[in-house]
Amino acid sequence: MANVKAVVFDLDGTLVDTSEFIFQAYDHAIAKNGYDPRSRAEVSSQIGKKLEECYQFLVPEGNLQQLMRDHWNFQSQNLALITLHKQYDELIFGLKKLGLRTAIFTSRETNVLESLQVAGARPEDFEIIVAAKDVKKGKPDPEGILLIASKIGVSPSELVMVGDAGVDILAGKNAGVGLTIGLTHGFGTREELGVAGADEIVDTLQEIVTILQKRI
Repeated sequence: MANVKAVVFDLDGTLVDTSEFIFQAYDHAIAKNGYDPRSRAEVSSQIGKKLEECYQFLVPEGNLQQLMRDHWNFQSQNLALITLHKQYDELIFGLKKLGLRTAIFTSRETNVLESLQVAGARPEDFEIIVAAKDVKKGKPDPEGILLIASKIGVSPSELVMVGDAGVDILAGKNAGVGLTIGLTHGFGTREELGVAGADEIVDTLQEIVTILQKRI
């Protein structure tokens, strides 16, 4: 890990707390289209994948395009549900002090920059932001991470992937990143992150800086 140059972050559940923003959007879209409600555990199991894949699992008989439109409409009107996870500022300051570049790879299709701004983060903290619309295949496919590596001119092995869901960790593994870090304060469980093969599992953003300080 002496050659680590950049850290790639998932967005939802990792940098920003979007639990109600996401759960309520699913509740709204599913109810509006006349389907039985899905449990939060069922929804959580799909977080991190592209939205269409999530609805294919949750409502396989549904009109996916209509469900997604209702989902996005709800979210565009409820950005205030998004908050910043604690220690965000300490995280960004710490990584900059270490000379590390930062990027985001999110499975979200819409309101990415607005989500950061509403939560109190700064989009300019990240050199590149890759969203679902920028890739053909979502997590756990490594396409988004490989795109980031190419755009900023580093090897995938020089990247660290940080996320709160198993698919984030698997995407990092599939891309051949040098280190994967799982966060427990989001949608995934410690067990899920462990099964996915996370090299490190932490509870807070500040712990990421501590880990990287020891590895660089």
